[in-house]
Amino acid sequence: REKEGKHVLLRGRDRAKDQSYFLYSLTQDELSRALFPVGELTKEEVKRIARERGFTAAHLRESQDLCFAPRGIGELVPDAKPGPIVDISGRILGSHRGLPHYTVGQRRGLGISTGEPLYVVALDPTRNAVVVGPEEALYAEGLVARELTWIAGEPPGERFVCEVQIRYRAAPVRCRVELRDGGAYVRFERPQRAVTPGQAAVFYRGEVVLGGGIIERPIKDGCISQKMSRLKRRPFSD
Repeated sequence: REKEGKHVLLRGRDRAKDQSYFLYSLTQDELSRALFPVGELTKEEVKRIARERGFTAAHLRESQDLCFAPRGIGELVPDAKPGPIVDISGRILGSHRGLPHYTVGQRRGLGISTGEPLYVVALDPTRNAVVVGPEEALYAEGLVARELTWIAGEPPGERFVCEVQIRYRAAPVRCRVELRDGGAYVRFERPQRAVTPGQAAVFYRGEVVLGGGIIERPIKDGCISQKMSRLKRRPFSD
């Protein structure tokens, strides 16, 4: 849609299937030539239209898996190297099969037993380590994002308030954004779980997509953050 001479990207009507999170990097030129024919329709409306026209795809079940990796993520990263699983103090608890097999927030399938629930709180590619900790260590007060792009071609200001979405289908959370040093420094209205480097952070105002960037790191305050910082500076221990 166009507003005040600029093309505007909005969320799709079907919030469960909205793809705007993946489209935040579109430029004004790209939007001027883009069509979103089902943006105003829900999935059920699209399927009804397909059935009425005799399309066989209307009766297919929806896939929840990686369509390009039917045998799992392992076939895409056969050379992933095993390494240590460590806690936030640097103590080695076990070994992992390769970083691509794990995700921040994961609890199952770690292959370690300590008598307390542990979650993946970080992936450390510089030392090929999976870092685990208590659930409280998953929460962050903010994030730093880089590789920023803006739908309007420029940000709404150097400092502004909006909502940010930190993963696909995550609920957007109100935040304050400060642009400096080539990045976006974001503070959440309330702590968010499993802020993951490499994922997109997409900024919204209501239904309007402002832009976004790639999460460089979470911002964590308190003793957990201090332990994580020390972990990066010292060797692991048994």
